[in-house]
Amino acid sequence: MHELTERLPEELKPDRPHDTLTELIETIGWENLADDPNETHRVLAGLGLPLYLTTNHDSFMVEALAAENVEPIREICRWNGQLDKLPSQLETDDYELKNPGTPMVYHLLGSDEQATSLVLTEDHYCTFLAQVPAQERIPYTLREVLVTHTLLF
Repeated sequence: MHELTERLPEELKPDRPHDTLTELIETIGWENLADDPNETHRVLAGLGLPLYLTTNHDSFMVEALAAENVEPIREICRWNGQLDKLPSQLETDDYELKNPGTPMVYHLLGSDEQATSLVLTEDHYCTFLAQVPAQERIPYTLREVLVTHTLLF
């Protein structure tokens, strides 16, 4: 994190260290980092999709959607037992995944906001690949959207 912070222009350097990239982005402000209208996350946010599945651990997609005045829901794949008890919008009856007005950013390989969700090591990947399909760790409502929509980036 220190190397990234050092690369920032002086006017964007935070006054304190941050533990995660998400915290750093919240401090600096997404609009200060992504002022290019062709920035990938900004372009994707403009599509108005109901689901943004990402393998990134950062909050770039969430921030890009917020910059479009859309309040997304951020979810992670519960690929290991340590994540089973975390609350999920996908388990509530009132959330409609097909609604682009409240899109979901689904972190397939974890989020920096939940350290135990990160798929980082070779052992993590092997466990992830073995458990996710066998135990249906990706919720049915999410799988349904994935098979009925054709856009994949």
